[in-house]
Amino acid sequence: MLARCLIRLWQWFDADLRLDESSASNFRSLNECFIRPIKPQLRPIDFGEDKLTSPCDGIVVSFGTVADGQLFQAKGMPYYISDLMPNADLADRYKGSTYVAIRLKPGFYHRFHAPIAGSIDRVEYMYGDTWNVNPIALKRVQQLYCRNERAAMEIVGLEFSCVLVPIAAVLVASLQIHGINQPLDLSLGENKTFHLKAEVRQGQELGYFQHGSTIILFVDARFKKCGDWAEGHRINMGQSIFRLETQKERNGYEI
Repeated sequence: MLARCLIRLWQWFDADLRLDESSASNFRSLNECFIRPIKPQLRPIDFGEDKLTSPCDGIVVSFGTVADGQLFQAKGMPYYISDLMPNADLADRYKGSTYVAIRLKPGFYHRFHAPIAGSIDRVEYMYGDTWNVNPIALKRVQQLYCRNERAAMEIVGLEFSCVLVPIAAVLVASLQIHGINQPLDLSLGENKTFHLKAEVRQGQELGYFQHGSTIILFVDARFKKCGDWAEGHRINMGQSIFRLETQKERNGYEI
């Protein structure tokens, strides 16, 4: 009864909480509501070997190229990929890559999915703080993403690969990755690597946040933005956000 009342109050103040999109109902707690599944037909996957789809619903915070190992959390607030992903080999491979940071607001669908098909060999958990990741904090707190609790997982496909970095935040700092039989949260007390050896399909669910936060996605620089989204726009899980550059485009010709 208390959970229903709190959820109704949440709906009253948050237009982003669209429970009509959920494939579940009668939530027994706020947490069950946070991690609710979605009706599959509402998030069709734009499949394609030359396409990279959004891993989650969210607001585009920033996107661009990792130039000289550096990217931006907000205008004038740079940080280094090597600080975000302390695994030096992984960070080095994605210097010069294309990236996008997507923020999940509290009322959004909280689960995240594979942008491409491929294999995941391990997940690297990084112990950290739980700063709020709202736009105000991103403009004020230096290297915020590099301070917060987070994980990194590389998906290696047949032709290319990508890295997802889910970043936890204030309130419920916890990540759940399918295939790992424990939540990734501050109770771990230290950085830790989990080995998976999992094969995933494009659009397959990988895990979920216990509360809204951010995912940063890195992909080969041959991928270019597609669609009419921009910073500040909402995008949905499953929609194409990057496509592989054609040979003609690489040679400088129009298609």
